[in-house]
Amino acid sequence: MAALNSMKHIVRDYQQIIEIPSPPERFVGNSVAFKGIVQHVFAEPSRPRQVLDIGFGMGRLGRHIKETAETAHWHVDGIDGFEDTCLNAPLFAEAIYRNVWHGLAQDLGAERLREYDLVCLFDVIEHLPAAQARELLATLLGALGPHARLVVSTPLWFWPQGQLMPGDLEEHLIGIPASSMMRLRPHLFHISSRYLVGTFVFGPESLARIERFQPIEDPAFDREAGEADLAGLGLKADDTLYVVTPPQAHTEDAPNSPLEGEQPMSATPTPPRVTVIINNRDLLEWPRRMVEKLERMPGVAEIVILDNGSSYRPLMAWYRTIPHRVLFLENLGHTAPWTSGVLDTIGTDLYVVSDPDLDLSALPDDTLPYLAGLLERHPTLGKVGLSLATEGIPADSPYREHVAKYERLPQERATGPEGLIAMPVDTTFALHDRRVLREYKICGMRAPAPYVARHEPWHVVKPEGDFAYYLDHVEGRSSSYRDFTRHVKSDSVRGLYAAYAQEQGQKVSTKWDSYLDVYEDAYRPFKHEAVDLLEIGVQNGGSLEIWSRYFPRARTLTGCDINPRCAGLQYADPRVQVIVGNANEQATFQKIAARSPAFDIIVDDGSHRTNDVISSFLTYFPLLKPGGIYIAEDMHCAYWEAYGGGVLNDRSCAAFFRRLMDTVNSDHFREADNGSLFQAFLPRAQMNAFLAAHPILSVAAHDSMFLVRKASPARPRGLGTEIIVGDIAIADDRVLRTREAMLKKAA
Repeated sequence: MAALNSMKHIVRDYQQIIEIPSPPERFVGNSVAFKGIVQHVFAEPSRPRQVLDIGFGMGRLGRHIKETAETAHWHVDGIDGFEDTCLNAPLFAEAIYRNVWHGLAQDLGAERLREYDLVCLFDVIEHLPAAQARELLATLLGALGPHARLVVSTPLWFWPQGQLMPGDLEEHLIGIPASSMMRLRPHLFHISSRYLVGTFVFGPESLARIERFQPIEDPAFDREAGEADLAGLGLKADDTLYVVTPPQAHTEDAPNSPLEGEQPMSATPTPPRVTVIINNRDLLEWPRRMVEKLERMPGVAEIVILDNGSSYRPLMAWYRTIPHRVLFLENLGHTAPWTSGVLDTIGTDLYVVSDPDLDLSALPDDTLPYLAGLLERHPTLGKVGLSLATEGIPADSPYREHVAKYERLPQERATGPEGLIAMPVDTTFALHDRRVLREYKICGMRAPAPYVARHEPWHVVKPEGDFAYYLDHVEGRSSSYRDFTRHVKSDSVRGLYAAYAQEQGQKVSTKWDSYLDVYEDAYRPFKHEAVDLLEIGVQNGGSLEIWSRYFPRARTLTGCDINPRCAGLQYADPRVQVIVGNANEQATFQKIAARSPAFDIIVDDGSHRTNDVISSFLTYFPLLKPGGIYIAEDMHCAYWEAYGGGVLNDRSCAAFFRRLMDTVNSDHFREADNGSLFQAFLPRAQMNAFLAAHPILSVAAHDSMFLVRKASPARPRGLGTEIIVGDIAIADDRVLRTREAMLKKAA
């Protein structure tokens, strides 16, 4: 393929302006140049830039620029001396290149070259004889404006064409030592460890040093020789982007200098630009410290906080004081960084997702460059995260055994490439590339020490402050800490009992452990209602204190006990009152009814004797409001003869409640009615009238507890209407006829 003798304009302003015939063969060249350097050339990549891609080939550099969020608005022109490259109509149809010429870059002329902010010479000069390569660099450097830059990428050795990258059709004529490129004083450089290919950024001042550019035409300058030349500079091929700092003063011919008498420049890594996304809900102190660390960490381009429906007021106040973007979401959970759409709004391709509960204070400053380098060299990992410190976990931490078994041992044993820990990463601080991974996925590996974070919840024994608030307001199963500790909400029945147990000078309450969860499930719908509660049998009165805390809007909390000593129970809360007397006597009943004519919750924790339990139910269930709950406690006594019970005793209160359970299905009785079930306790007609006046929605049995729920207009007893949905019935189509009949009847 020979170059044309004259310039030909093929694409103008993104429009193809000449007819392109089908080429006899297609250009198939490959490139390993580090194209990512272009977004680091300018301090403000958001400004519009004009780019010239010399030897654009298959358009990979132009495509990279257009597909990178930070540079997508740049205009890219291309020029190539090979005809097949310039007949690539499908490439031009993508509108990547604004202008395309077939010809040589020198023929564009200095005036046009000076229009470009960035001139890119990727995989070109190694195809030229040494003198022509130097001349081309001189032409391009001489045409640069004062703030423009030239990017050159080339093998740093004589790479025989086709040796490692089959398919290229051009011949390599020279090898360029790293020392030759460094003599031109680059601003930035990057050297690939896999191919020993260097990418360098120069300014116009490098023209004054062009004679120091000394390529080698001898194929004996192989990779080993190129690596030796690089080592002589005190540099290494480590896939790191370096910023070159010029010396304060030039010292002529310093002895033993790797650049033959020149004072060497110092090179420091340029941190990648990374967006850090913190996924938060109701936590304040840990994310606050994380943000403070990130604000000082090199490479952080932006910090974005995704708030998943938090309600913690101090957190909301903190959000208003920080200069970072906070996106307020409904609770999307741990997948929010990928389901919220935030990845489409960030200005970098590299992004970190992290939970807020990590201590990053011990991380080195090069953490982000290090993680970025690992991900660049091992892109199939998907992401690379921090490892987690496993030492110093408190002996009474609920996580201690889990950390020892599932974190410490695997981190000590599992190793991957470059010392990586072959353990996948979930939402612990991990670096991703959105061009590769844009969805939630547990994958990747963890970095070795010192790239280690401390997982704060592992070190918590007793949650306090915002962490306790967070646990109290967890939704679903989004907190492993709650699962590990069986954490209970502080305002739940169990939480209130736990807090009450820590207080001094309080009235005693005696309950079985299993009762607390039954109470929670039964009471929760009433928690913020103006309830009226009756407890028969209060003993030392502590339970009423706890119910007053559980029901902050309760109207009345009434206790009744036969023990005269209970007259001495005093409560600061005016809603609480204890009535002394036998609850099944009329005088006591009148006092209770005067206190509240109806109750939402009635708890029988009285004598537990069969006669008393049944009598109390028949007396007080009529006072239960529709939808209310009646609870009979300590029903293990119903199976003891000493309390009038027994397992086989058909007159025990346990037998009574079992018959109540049957009445829930009385609509389906055929040979008996409700009253016939209770003839061992009271006349049939009396029980039929009782259940007709006070319909029962459900009866539930728990260990030593029976719960009876009264029906209500909102939830009436009975099956209700038959619901038939769908329109295909291949097994029995009678249901469709039934539905049709129902619809006709309803009409």
